[in-house]
Amino acid sequence: MSPNRRMTSDASRREEAMNLAAKALKHRDRFENEIAVLLRNKDLESEVPHVLETFRRWGTLDDRRVAEGIRDQALAKRSSTKAIRAKLLSRGAEADLVEEVLSTLDSSQNLSAAQALVTSKFNETTPAPKIARFLGSRGFSEEVIEAILEGRTSLWS
Repeated sequence: MSPNRRMTSDASRREEAMNLAAKALKHRDRFENEIAVLLRNKDLESEVPHVLETFRRWGTLDDRRVAEGIRDQALAKRSSTKAIRAKLLSRGAEADLVEEVLSTLDSSQNLSAAQALVTSKFNETTPAPKIARFLGSRGFSEEVIEAILEGRTSLWS
């Protein structure tokens, strides 16, 4: 292969990689790992460092912003810390970033989310075991479940 032909081939691979990443980022924020996996799956492994660096420099790729957005969205949907952690990890967030982002939450936010879920789904006649199973299935801690059950009469007052 001539040097000019290789250069054209390299340039077209880089352009293809940039286009794929841009298309993936067009609809929602993504973790760097998600973009890297996308490019690797398209046999564009050699372009991953360049693409990630370019999009980072442009401010389009920011794992912290993505993680905080997912956390905030999940909190609005009344998700537990455990559920948020699982979602972040499944999307490809680094474990240390997940812990850092979740460390900003306090126990009152988890309790508030659980209270909102319980009052929207159940009433004062709902048996405690049913409420406990429901909250447990949503990933709420034992402490939160106990707090809800201890104070459940006041939830509907």
